[in-house]
Amino acid sequence: MAPSSSPFLFNNTPFQVYRPPGQGSAVRRRQKESQLRSQTNTHAPYSLQQNLTMHDKLKILDYCGGDSTKDLTQQEKVVQLHSMGYYTLSQSTLSTLLRDEDLLRAYADAHPEHLHMKRRPIVQLPHVEAALHEWILQKQDWGIRLTGDLIQLFTGYDPCDIFNADETALFFRVKLDKSCLTYLLCANMDGSEKRQPLIIGRARRPRCFGNLKALQLGFYYFWNQTAWMYQSIWETYLNDFNKDMKAQDRHILLLVDNAPTHRHNAANYSNIQVEFLPPNLTSWIQPMDAGIIQCFKSHYRNRFMRLALDRDDSGFENIYGINQLDAMSIASNAWAAVLPSTISNCWRHTGLITSPPTPNDDYSSREEQSLVEEMARHPRFMQPTFQRLWTVMGGQTQTKHEETDEEISRRIEVGLTLGE
Repeated sequence: MAPSSSPFLFNNTPFQVYRPPGQGSAVRRRQKESQLRSQTNTHAPYSLQQNLTMHDKLKILDYCGGDSTKDLTQQEKVVQLHSMGYYTLSQSTLSTLLRDEDLLRAYADAHPEHLHMKRRPIVQLPHVEAALHEWILQKQDWGIRLTGDLIQLFTGYDPCDIFNADETALFFRVKLDKSCLTYLLCANMDGSEKRQPLIIGRARRPRCFGNLKALQLGFYYFWNQTAWMYQSIWETYLNDFNKDMKAQDRHILLLVDNAPTHRHNAANYSNIQVEFLPPNLTSWIQPMDAGIIQCFKSHYRNRFMRLALDRDDSGFENIYGINQLDAMSIASNAWAAVLPSTISNCWRHTGLITSPPTPNDDYSSREEQSLVEEMARHPRFMQPTFQRLWTVMGGQTQTKHEETDEEISRRIEVGLTLGE
């Protein structure tokens, strides 16, 4: 039997510890692993916690399956992975990942939307989840949106008493400058009522108004330096709307997006129930975004082009020049030209109405095509200025005021003071 070559002291007397043959290599291996672990700990901050996402696990598996690591032990691979940023990865975790590699890759292929998750979601009733998933896909293929809560709200109202309102920017000149107005458009579900547009401009009283106020000119007009919707303007709009509904003895449902400027005290409006559309579904289920605003802008653009054509025939030099009052008049006619059938069909497009679509004479599209063909015969209208007309007048920009940190803090302080 071969004694160990490592001396130990016992009562100050050196002696050799007996080890069976072959055990020295195992000891050396454990010592090497201990050194590797000590090297590993120098990379990781104290008490660092790190959960691996599915994407991280796939990266680790790809690394371990590469040619550069085929001769390394698992512990050596762990050390290398620590240097790559996976500080808390242990050998047991790596062993589990390698063991379940096929399952992990199959799951990632089947659920690519879960790559960012750190744990696989636990499904209590997998057959129910699978059936629900298929149902959602089917309804989306049919163009039907998942808006059950909203549809339940509709049961207490007639179609003529369900409204949608939204803001849009109108660049009323060809040049993309400060010539922008914000329009708040509002219409009901069956298209029988289009509310007078609320207009927000930058000038308190534009020179083109002369000595008259906007109300005297027939416009519902507000102003601020940015031409944006503010909460104070929104509350004024709701107050006027509520007075009108009280006079008609009507109670209505008003759907709007959840912009901070639409914040209000519901107790102040007895005849209006304001409901906010889900933020992740607003672009899908808001009728104004489903084509009503687009139709309004199309009518505006057609009338603007007709005006330019008439001016060109009359020998005007600046055929595109209009002031704010001209633009507001054109826009009023454009809003009046939006058909009730167009409005109701846009509501149906969102899936909020299940009845069949109404026949719709899309006059604006035919009119626009006719104008384009007419303008194509005029070289003047093929210039870059005219080409900008299509993109500028149909463009969009910010229309709602976003509170700064200071404004939010001030509002909360005022609310707390009033609460006291």
